Amino acid sequence: YLSLFFLSLYFKEARKQFFWLSGIAFIGLFSLQLYREYTVRKQEKVVIYHLPKQSCIELIKGRNCIQLTDSFCIANPGKLKMVTSGYEIKSGILSERNSILCLDKCDYTLADKNQIAINSGRIQFGEIRLDILRPSNHKTEYVSEAEYLLISHNSKPPFQFLLKYPKCKTVILDGSNSVFRCRQWKKLCEENSLRFYSTNREGALILELKKSADF
Repeated sequence: YLSLFFLSLYFKEARKQFFWLSGIAFIGLFSLQLYREYTVRKQEKVVIYHLPKQSCIELIKGRNCIQLTDSFCIANPGKLKMVTSGYEIKSGILSERNSILCLDKCDYTLADKNQIAINSGRIQFGEIRLDILRPSNHKTEYVSEAEYLLISHNSKPPFQFLLKYPKCKTVILDGSNSVFRCRQWKKLCEENSLRFYSTNREGALILELKKSADF
């Protein structure tokens, strides 16, 4: 608008300074577009959305995205889009490049260096390790290396939590959990000096990678 405004003044008054101001405004716009494109292409993040009674995670790299969600959301994509489309548009995600995977059936590895791996409720994306505790994998026996733990579908705190999750620093509860279960996990976090994050109260959680991951 500034460029057109100064250009119209140039044609009206034939003063060179208006022509140069129009050019500067245009170059400024072009530079902002280039910066926007650069930041979009370089973005790498994990987004945990708040979706009532469901779970939804996105692994974003550039304009590409892997969605991890429940079978209900896969069968009803419109409900999922209502929650995710706003942030995807803001982040420059191209919907046709989205891959959608079911959280209960995930077994997915991408990249030679294993920098992206999804299986048995465990996600490795660059340096971010996120484990998901949900009824389908609640009894899985392994000692977790994850710094982040996502609680889904009212999963109870496991027996000897700190022995099973010794490196956990942040416990995240999404919209699939009841108020009672949130209080139970919050109490556990307070007792063990862990960060507690509830999407119900604080909205979506965005974790940005510090080191690049292959996609």
